[in-house]
Amino acid sequence: MKDPILPRLLNLIAGVCLASFMAPSLAAGGYSVTEQEAQQITAGMSPEEVRRLLGRPAHNVQYRNEPGPLWSYTVSGMIDPTLFEIGFSADGKVLATRIYQDPTAYQDR
Repeated sequence: MKDPILPRLLNLIAGVCLASFMAPSLAAGGYSVTEQEAQQITAGMSPEEVRRLLGRPAHNVQYRNEPGPLWSYTVSGMIDPTLFEIGFSADGKVLATRIYQDPTAYQDR
């Protein structure tokens, strides 16, 4: 007689593994966006509006020479590794955005 629990347990383990590898790339959870999602971000938006549309950023840094924080996301669906950055002003509104190829993508590690 076959053990009916083993196939279900293997399916559960496979599902958990798949979800854990995919989770970081989901826009709702943050980190990765499509080019179309990135194009929805416009100057003057608040951080809450951006987060509602894109999820949390992969990186959120504050440089001394910048007026506000800089958020970055990876852009999915591109041939080359691509980044999307959002620069905020001192009053917390979107100041500028840019999409560019990741300059570190092909460096030797």
